[in-house]
Amino acid sequence: MELSVLGNSSRYLVPLGAGTSYLLSEGDARLLLDCGNGTHLRLAQVLEGKPLSGVLVSHFHLDNVADLLPVAFSLAPGTPLLIPTGAEARLKDVLRAYSMDRSWIQNARLEGLTRKSKVEIGPFRLTFCNVGHGCPAVGARIEGPSGTLVYLADTGPRPWFADFARGADVLLVHTLLLDRDEGEAARTNLTAGAAGRLAREAGVGKLALSHVPFYGNAEESHAEAKGAFGGEVVVLREGQTIPVAKADQGTLATGPA
Repeated sequence: MELSVLGNSSRYLVPLGAGTSYLLSEGDARLLLDCGNGTHLRLAQVLEGKPLSGVLVSHFHLDNVADLLPVAFSLAPGTPLLIPTGAEARLKDVLRAYSMDRSWIQNARLEGLTRKSKVEIGPFRLTFCNVGHGCPAVGARIEGPSGTLVYLADTGPRPWFADFARGADVLLVHTLLLDRDEGEAARTNLTAGAAGRLAREAGVGKLALSHVPFYGNAEESHAEAKGAFGGEVVVLREGQTIPVAKADQGTLATGPA
């Protein structure tokens, strides 16, 4: 299993940056995680005409769904489009805002997600947990033949995260903050230190940080997470690919920065 970073910017106007979007691949299966701004251009380069097996939207903030409609329009008929239960009205609002009808998502097999949902897409087995980001949202545990990825997009801390992420090969976490940051954002976003402590408690193989502060630097986020975790930490970069596998099954692979 491989995770390709299509975009991971925490804000817009980052030079050559795209919004949140990752492509998880195993064999012929390709699962898109979120559809931030710039996703459809990155996908055109990476997929080379191959179809997506499914799309997961973690929540309906702009940096996660800006390119959802062009992506959905290009799906093969019956392709699963997974969104949090409660976000259906937001999808309708997006269509209405751009004066588009449901033909733009007619090929998608829309499915609402709760913490009790279980979904299979090709070789991937997906389960979900509730998160806290001020809107309908989910975290995802994705298990495949060669590894397990847990994806926690924007969210504040929750006591069940460690059990949900237990033993994952890669824990992918959005860390907009550092431990010293205070204020309202700290209730709905994780710090790099919190991600490290979660990774340690859950006993994961590798911690991948993304969505790091646009006003800070990656080195500081890495150091804070590494100090709290003690294990392997990588700060993801656009264009990078990492293996999702046991430590003895793969090493870090990178594409263009």
